[in-house]
Amino acid sequence: MSDTQKKKRTVYSFGLKKTDSPIIKEFIENQTNFSETVRYLIYKYVSENNTADISYKFNELLFNNAMTVNTNKSINEDNVIESENHDTSYNEESNNIIDTNDTNDTENNNTLEADDIPDCYK
Repeated sequence: MSDTQKKKRTVYSFGLKKTDSPIIKEFIENQTNFSETVRYLIYKYVSENNTADISYKFNELLFNNAMTVNTNKSINEDNVIESENHDTSYNEESNNIIDTNDTNDTENNNTLEADDIPDCYK
């Protein structure tokens, strides 16, 4: 057969890789009709975007998600470190925890100018 007489493809296959996230397998197992699900996802994507080749986007998505997870992990670690460095002392006489950062904030608030105070509080 020549190139112009090739049959059009009518059957498409799909396979999972060992490195794929378990969420993909879980999603597929939760579908009652996988073919209809794939059709739906394709129609939805095309209606919102276009029919351009997106085969490279899966790796891009995985990379972006990995970066987001690492960023969130880094932010959470920074918050833990910040809370560990938060200056507090214990006053045994009054059985109260004194937050030294709060006293600094109060001192800074006292330096407000008249223009900074809303009219309703003047």
